[in-house]
Amino acid sequence: MIDDNEHDVLFTELAFQDTADACTLHVAVTGDAGLAFLRDARHARPAAVLLDLHMPGMDGFTFLHHLREDPHLRSLPVFVMTSCTADQNRPRIRQLDADAFLVKPVEPRLVFDLLRPAP
Repeated sequence: MIDDNEHDVLFTELAFQDTADACTLHVAVTGDAGLAFLRDARHARPAAVLLDLHMPGMDGFTFLHHLREDPHLRSLPVFVMTSCTADQNRPRIRQLDADAFLVKPVEPRLVFDLLRPAP
């Protein structure tokens, strides 16, 4: 999860703790820190990235652009988190190849469903 809002992070952490599915949620509070984490070979590749768009420094748009240019990370699923169901940023994010839009607070079941292969 890449999000600088401590309340959104806390709500997401609590939601994932309440699921029966075993998972680990790693949190980065800036886009730079998120890219550094993903590029660090000491960390296992995550199943997906939950990405906030509006952060200081490297925003979610720039993060997604860098991720999609990296040959080792470009196939990683990215779920953009937004607080608005009618987000005007959707066309721009689609151009950067986001895999899904999730409305905050993030519902873990939806994330798990998105990660399951289609039958």
